[in-house]
Amino acid sequence: MAVPGDHIDGYRLIRPIGRGGFGTVWLCQVEATGEFKALKILPASDAVQLERELAALIRYRAVSAQIQSPNLLPIEHVNRTENGLFYSMPLADGIGDSKINDPAWQPKTLAALIRDRRVASSWFSPDEIQSTLAPLIAAAQALSAAGVVHRDIKPENILFIEGRPCLGDVSLLTNGNEALTQRGTPGYAAPRWYLESGGNPDMWGLSATLYGMITGNPPDKLGRASYLWPPQGVESVEKRVWNRFHQIIFRGTAEKESNRFPDLDAFAKSFADVTVRKPLTFAGIRISAVFRDCVIIWGLTSISGVGTNIAGRMAEIPNKLVVIAVFNGMYCLTGYIIVSCLNIRLQRRWRHMFAVTIMFWLWNLTNVFLKGTTFLLWLLGLLVLLIFMIIGGGIASLCVKAREIFRKLPKSNMKLHE
Repeated sequence: MAVPGDHIDGYRLIRPIGRGGFGTVWLCQVEATGEFKALKILPASDAVQLERELAALIRYRAVSAQIQSPNLLPIEHVNRTENGLFYSMPLADGIGDSKINDPAWQPKTLAALIRDRRVASSWFSPDEIQSTLAPLIAAAQALSAAGVVHRDIKPENILFIEGRPCLGDVSLLTNGNEALTQRGTPGYAAPRWYLESGGNPDMWGLSATLYGMITGNPPDKLGRASYLWPPQGVESVEKRVWNRFHQIIFRGTAEKESNRFPDLDAFAKSFADVTVRKPLTFAGIRISAVFRDCVIIWGLTSISGVGTNIAGRMAEIPNKLVVIAVFNGMYCLTGYIIVSCLNIRLQRRWRHMFAVTIMFWLWNLTNVFLKGTTFLLWLLGLLVLLIFMIIGGGIASLCVKAREIFRKLPKSNMKLHE
């Protein structure tokens, strides 16, 4: 059993500073350079866990070298003796102003920050939560893309090194396709029902960690109405943003697979957008954009309407509404091209145009009743307008497609020059 003052492969043990998995983490000093490091030691008595952690270390070092993420804790030196397995890591930042030689010095972890905030006057702000967890979500995404899962994401395993949040303790890291096992810390480890339905264990761990960071509570209180807010109360946070955080947690831990995020990429995007004010939409169309485009189209058609009315009176044309409809359609053709080119998302352009058109037709219908024009002439005007809408939509789609092709040309040319 290791004791302070022991020397292990060039490291002098100072004192224990934590536990990780099935081993003890020591504050140590490199004898050759005097640098302070964290050294995790696993005794040889638990041969099964030792072999499992060694396999995880080998896999993790290979993956982290490939990923090179600044938010994955580096494993610097690994060795095995008859007494057990040990490996060194960079030392985390300290809490407060205490020096490393001070016996009260403790590594800075997210668990420690949450504990301190519980008795503070204010809770974490949305920016603090996002700046802390977003890099860790990205690290989990990188691990997932490399075919492995961490399986033990929790506040105690999130350390800060030179101010950066880093994902530590990889003792449970496995291949993503490994047989289902319920391993890890209770509450932060995904339950069996979640794993059996295809759930990502790291998504569960991130959701449980997010819950702890927005409420200060352990995950066994997750989903309970009395534990939705931090100790300072609902008045201390932005309720709208906190509700969105809870929606992310619900989707990350949902019982039904159809209610969950499909992957960590979707989880990350939702988390990144949590503070963004969402515009008012209908059927996926921004209401503000619809009104903007109506102003464009109605402005053009109003000008044409005045012009054709004047021309109709001067020429004494009896059915001026048909003439107005034709000219309105021509102006709508131009309007639709403008509107469609403003909409980048191709799958929504036609719905958008259709919504604007309906509003325009309703406006024309109102004019019919106000002016007493015959309904037949109004329908004829709508038919003309529909034809121009179809033509305008087609031309608009071609314009947008041409613009996309044009935007890609410089990149292609650059590749050719390279």
